[in-house]
Amino acid sequence: MAKSTPVNVAHHGEALVAALLNTQRNAQPLQGPADGAKVIEPGGTAPLTASSFFNSTTGEVIDARAGVSTTAQPVPGVLTAANDQDFAIDHEPPGPPVDEGDREESSDGGEEETEDRGFARNVLEWIVVLGAAVAVAIILRTFVFQAFYIPSESMETTLFKDDRLLVNKVSYHLHDVNRGDVVVFRRPDDQPGEIRDLIKRVIGLPGESVEGRGGVIYIDGQQLVEPYLDGNPFGDFSPVTVPEGEFFMMGDNRDESRASRRFGTIGEDRFIGRAFVLFWPFDRVGTL
Repeated sequence: MAKSTPVNVAHHGEALVAALLNTQRNAQPLQGPADGAKVIEPGGTAPLTASSFFNSTTGEVIDARAGVSTTAQPVPGVLTAANDQDFAIDHEPPGPPVDEGDREESSDGGEEETEDRGFARNVLEWIVVLGAAVAVAIILRTFVFQAFYIPSESMETTLFKDDRLLVNKVSYHLHDVNRGDVVVFRRPDDQPGEIRDLIKRVIGLPGESVEGRGGVIYIDGQQLVEPYLDGNPFGDFSPVTVPEGEFFMMGDNRDESRASRRFGTIGEDRFIGRAFVLFWPFDRVGTL
């Protein structure tokens, strides 16, 4: 039977403890410290031993056998609670100093520039608005409406001298000329006179026969009822046949206006438009 060799338990126990401590020290990874924590270099002046431990609250290494504590030294290059403030101050992001006066001047300049731009924009807007208004007025006057004044007594008692009225220039592009319409037209080229545009009432239509006798107008032999007249008498005239495309025109004041009795019928191509609104004087404003 083989003889067993005795084992020195104490010797092997010490060796095992030493190996475990050695393995723990060499294998444990070094982790970065938390904010405000103190770090101890394992190889520093106060190494951890089997009989010592580290107090994380005070940052001290305490020898359990001797009761001696040693304050751990900060590790160079590692942020700790001791050098945190210095680090923050030393590493403040660089930048040029800003003078408060310069800042105020810059702010004032920006406000003035903004006000100038706002004023310029307002002026431009008003120019555009006024320009558009003028353009619209020109377009309306040229193609749609135009104001005229009455220069004589030829249309009394419907219209009086110096009355102001509006003429619709598109009216006869939309419908036919009607008997009784008050129309502004250009004076015939062979008729002298300072007034270029005349205003009269449509009496006879194309193809009709117009006759005046005894102060009454007859159309194709039938009496024409004219409620707009004040009963003033006028001279007789022989029947006149109105050509196609033309109209027989007369003023309401028959004694003062001879119109077609003097210069004949008027072609529709000379019509400027139909008078439809009297706007002056105010006390007589109304439609025609």
